[in-house]
Amino acid sequence: MEHDPAWDILAEFQMLETSNQDKVAKNLALLWGHFEDTFGGLSGFLAEPAIEQSQYLEKLMMASRRMRPARGSDVAFHYVTVELMRQYVCCLQAGRSDRAALSLATCVAALINRGRMMAPTITASAPA
Repeated sequence: MEHDPAWDILAEFQMLETSNQDKVAKNLALLWGHFEDTFGGLSGFLAEPAIEQSQYLEKLMMASRRMRPARGSDVAFHYVTVELMRQYVCCLQAGRSDRAALSLATCVAALINRGRMMAPTITASAPA
């Protein structure tokens, strides 16, 4: 069976302290809110030209690379947040439905919802 990086980032998330998992949830909710504002959601993202999709994913990749040295530190949640978002959008873009992708999607969607519940101001400005 081929190794999938989705399992690695999910494991890194699980190793974070609960307070840092909460920070991941809040930050993912913010990132997803920005994604929705920018693209109108997943369908809007997928309707964008491939170059626009690639540019967005490249921004996430660059941020992930910059934050990678923080792994294992008190601020590892920053890296985990960006990498969860990057891998989540990549899986959605590719239309993946394998076990790793579904586990990642389930985790990220739950974290976005958790982050929105913990920080209602994130959704206060969103249209109902």
